[in-house]
Amino acid sequence: MNIRKPFIIFMFLALGLIIVGSVAGQNSQPNRSEALQLQTIPSIHLKAGTFTPALDQTLDLPQTLTTQRAIDANAEAYYIVQFSGPVSTAWKASLEQLGGSLHGYIPDYAYKVKLTGAQAAAAANLDGVIWVGIFEPAYRLDPDVKMGGLNLYRIRLEIGADVTAVAQMINNLGATVSRQDGNFLLVIANSFQVDSIAHILDVAWIENFVFYETHNEFGAGVIMNANMANANGYDGSTQTVAVADTGLGGGTASTAHPDIPASRITAIQDFPAADSANCYNAIPDGSQDVDSGHGTHTSLSVLSDGNNAGQGKGTAPAANLVFQSVEDYADMIGFCAFFNPDGYYLLGLPDDLADLYGPAYNAGARIHSNSWGSDAAGDYTADSATTDQFMWNNPDMLITFSAGNSGTDGNSNGVVDSDSMGSPATAKNVLTVGASENDRQGNWDCDTSLSYTDCAAQGGQNDIFTYGAAWASDFPADPIASDPSAGNAEQMAAFSSRGPTDDGRIKPDVVAPGTWVLSGYSDLYQEGYDGSTNPQNGAFQYDGWGFPFSEQYKYMGGTSMSNPLTAGAAAVVRDYYNKAHGHNASAALTKATLINSAVDMLDENNDGANDNDFPIPNDHEGWGRVDLAGATDSNRQWVDNSAGLSTGGTASYQFDISASGSAFKVTLVWTDYPSTESASVNLVNDLNLVVRGPGGSPVYNGNVFSGGWSVTGGSVDDRNNVENVYVQSAAAGTWTVEVSGGNVPNGPQPFALVVAGSFGAPPPTDTPAPPTATNTPVPPTNTPVPTNTPVPPTNTPVPTNTPVPPTNTPVPTNTPVPPTNTPVPTNTPVPPTDTPVPTNTPVVTNTPVPPTNTPVPTNTPVPPTNTPVPTNTPVPPTNTPVPPTDTPVPPTNTPVPPTNTPVPPTNTPVPGGADIIYTSSNSGGNAGGVGFADEDILKYDTGSGTWSMFIDGSDIGLSGSGARDVDAFFLMDDGSVLLSTWGATILPDVGQIDDSDIVRFIPTSTGTNTAGTFELYFDASDVGLTRNGEDVDAVFVTANGDLIISTSGFFSVPGASGRDEDLVKFTPTSLGANTSGTWSLYFDGSDVGLADSSSEDVWGVSVAANGDIFLTSRGTFSVSGVSGTGTDIFTCTPGSLGASTSCTFSMYWDGSANGYGTENMDAMQVVQP
Repeated sequence: MNIRKPFIIFMFLALGLIIVGSVAGQNSQPNRSEALQLQTIPSIHLKAGTFTPALDQTLDLPQTLTTQRAIDANAEAYYIVQFSGPVSTAWKASLEQLGGSLHGYIPDYAYKVKLTGAQAAAAANLDGVIWVGIFEPAYRLDPDVKMGGLNLYRIRLEIGADVTAVAQMINNLGATVSRQDGNFLLVIANSFQVDSIAHILDVAWIENFVFYETHNEFGAGVIMNANMANANGYDGSTQTVAVADTGLGGGTASTAHPDIPASRITAIQDFPAADSANCYNAIPDGSQDVDSGHGTHTSLSVLSDGNNAGQGKGTAPAANLVFQSVEDYADMIGFCAFFNPDGYYLLGLPDDLADLYGPAYNAGARIHSNSWGSDAAGDYTADSATTDQFMWNNPDMLITFSAGNSGTDGNSNGVVDSDSMGSPATAKNVLTVGASENDRQGNWDCDTSLSYTDCAAQGGQNDIFTYGAAWASDFPADPIASDPSAGNAEQMAAFSSRGPTDDGRIKPDVVAPGTWVLSGYSDLYQEGYDGSTNPQNGAFQYDGWGFPFSEQYKYMGGTSMSNPLTAGAAAVVRDYYNKAHGHNASAALTKATLINSAVDMLDENNDGANDNDFPIPNDHEGWGRVDLAGATDSNRQWVDNSAGLSTGGTASYQFDISASGSAFKVTLVWTDYPSTESASVNLVNDLNLVVRGPGGSPVYNGNVFSGGWSVTGGSVDDRNNVENVYVQSAAAGTWTVEVSGGNVPNGPQPFALVVAGSFGAPPPTDTPAPPTATNTPVPPTNTPVPTNTPVPPTNTPVPTNTPVPPTNTPVPTNTPVPPTNTPVPTNTPVPPTDTPVPTNTPVVTNTPVPPTNTPVPTNTPVPPTNTPVPTNTPVPPTNTPVPPTDTPVPPTNTPVPPTNTPVPPTNTPVPGGADIIYTSSNSGGNAGGVGFADEDILKYDTGSGTWSMFIDGSDIGLSGSGARDVDAFFLMDDGSVLLSTWGATILPDVGQIDDSDIVRFIPTSTGTNTAGTFELYFDASDVGLTRNGEDVDAVFVTANGDLIISTSGFFSVPGASGRDEDLVKFTPTSLGANTSGTWSLYFDGSDVGLADSSSEDVWGVSVAANGDIFLTSRGTFSVSGVSGTGTDIFTCTPGSLGASTSCTFSMYWDGSANGYGTENMDAMQVVQP
């Protein structure tokens, strides 16, 4: 351990990676005085923290992630340059004239700029500048980045960086650059190396790498009123929609699907995956859709023209298609093979998503549909920024994304929790789509000729499961648990990811049907229809929710299904503007139209009462459910302003309301300049919407709502690039709508307005030119926005495909499948769906396919349970040649010799009568009313059923970083506590420790006011635990002083080797700074069924006096006789130990039944009387 610290520092200096120093002292006193005179002194908002430099505030950053020396005048570095207020064009120009390069906006009123030391000094004296400071290495790390052991990271480099040179620097640090794609690198590294990488000059951002996952005519035709819009002539025939997904039917235009004629397929673009060193070998298979059928299903939801009976009809049944196939098979190798099974992944998606959107745009697509993503829990990621950048550069392309399927009721209160939005759905400019329930009027037909199903026994109808039956642990409480997953169009799909984003923006934007959606079935490897399985994986294609309707249609569910319905709706809206007004709508206008016309759902909380408990805007439905009839009627006026506004600019419009008492709705949308991943507030160009009634009052600010309608008062919105004013009962007269540029640091900023109300006579022309806003004061009054006067054909909007088909002929509706971490009922044991997620990466995305790393349950209509199915990929055998004793080692909390410091004989945690369970979680939460963080240790009395705080980690320096999460501990009889942390870190009294080391905490007090000192107990580097993956993640001390240890990955020490499901015994001869002893294998998890899944990594161990072994796992586990989750403790009664381990398993403690049901226990100890 002591060798590693100077080694890392030496690498920094030798490679010249540290660009250090601060220029706070370079700020001129007049500028600081200017700041202090402001009414509101601007702060800097970063994910690393918020601080106000003008008040001499700084962030408490880790020493390893800050600069340490002065910067040469000629050396380049990245700085933050902050102005005193809204950025004028002149201020920005003066900064650019210094010769540096701007690399993004940082709120408030600041830029990230690459400058020499001399230029930075000059910048500090510019007019309006109040602070110039170094952009610290800590600002380049996502706060959620994984630490401890080896992990996969995605690294974005600055524009203009020498990618080859940076990759070589990273390799020189001992990390592995697995793949390079444009300015993105996929890197395998440990936490020390990540800290070093953050010091490399042109590294812009470091985040966890995650594999993307995938996330359709009742839903569109009836609920979304597409039939009415189509009947009026708006069917998407002037539009081309791009769909990026798994594959399309047989992979060619002629073999796509009978409901999409080859003549409407503009292009099929294949994105074959490339190999990634030490991660996977890709096996491209072209554009065919063989595994989940996801891409075929989503494409038909957008633009299928349906069969003769109307089944399978998409929202835009005459639109053209550009399909982009991005799924290939992966043979996992090296590091990635430890965590991910072989299977189908969306490997073709480029790291720079502009390389995906660009070819579609060049092929004529102006709508881009994406039913995939990664679990980001509201975070603005590199993908979010890239997508916003593309839309800023191409403002006529609207990109749609599914919100994700991460909705859960974690606190069991019967309401789906907030903050689960996926990425890139967190991007500002995209249209983010959540899922509402589908209602097929009782038509859930299935094919009774399929002998492998129970369809005939069910009377030819699918069984509509409840959310609680499908995902018991996600939805444990009513009303959600007992609510059927379809049948009420006013309700939300429980699994749909909820907003807001981490910076407080309203997401999703809209919702559409996403349960039990019937759409296209790829004609490859269909069980019951085809005679053979896919030769690549030996499995039939996934056949969706319940049982298929026919060999052409199947049901699926998820926000993957609601998104393409909405993408089709966007195409219909663009088609409307083209046909009715001769106008090619911008993305902002299309988005504004869909939002302005959306319907506020009446039962968002699924309690069965249409009482609108959560009126818009809310975290569930955003601004409401898409309504195409409303979006394409003639009762809306609009502005599509391309000239834009700068800071201080204003545009004003007036609208005459002919009669009092009706609603007046105004929607402002703008395609904003991209933010940076390091910023914690992501709005860049801030426009403001103000609406004034006749005579100047009442006055409404954008997004100030109560009960679903605008109210007066409040303040301007400085977070969203969508602003609404909805007046419930507008007075007759002239209303004024004003758009102003509050702060436009990267302008001018174009915008779109859509206005609905009871207007007077429309302008005399059918296609008036929209008024152009300027950066000058208010344009002339009495300038109405062009009205959508011309109504297309027919005065009777009868749906083209008629009402509900017969009950035995269900209309295809794109239905979402159960959430990603729950197996979906299906007829085939397909291996991990086309979107498997690495277990070490928190990826839960918009995928209707069953849980990753879990084969879909065989042909059974029963909804998925929460019991994981073993993965289809065999785990490599453990390498454990040295068998230890075959008898259990009796334990006790006896102190291990030798200790460094005598401990006072107090605070002994041994209970009196009942068992006491001590536990630590891998996240924060609440148990029995006791709030805790991941660095805390809780105490649970099984006798009284009460929880209490035992060790408050924040009191003793364990908070502030994920690396200091307590992931292993043991309570000694003398009152001291052995601890190991998730990652390498610095602790009081000890200094730098590795994640494989063990420290001893000697408390003077415990509980909510914990105090004491640390000392080194076990130096892992002295005894061979030096490799990545050898993080100690469980520890127990036996009666004779032996340490029973689990590691986070593969380990190899003298005398033993094994995997993360094994336990190794260390018999010490000395401890402390000079640790020595011998190793032997104690418990071989693969012998007893703990090697079937990476979620069965042993995360906690405690050994009873009778030899029973208490265990906890990383996630779901299934062994002989027992299954559970990472919240539970199960017991192995050993028959033998060592290289031939045998156990009889039983459940000891059910966390969900004792107030711990939403946690993953990453350390525990059972203390028995």
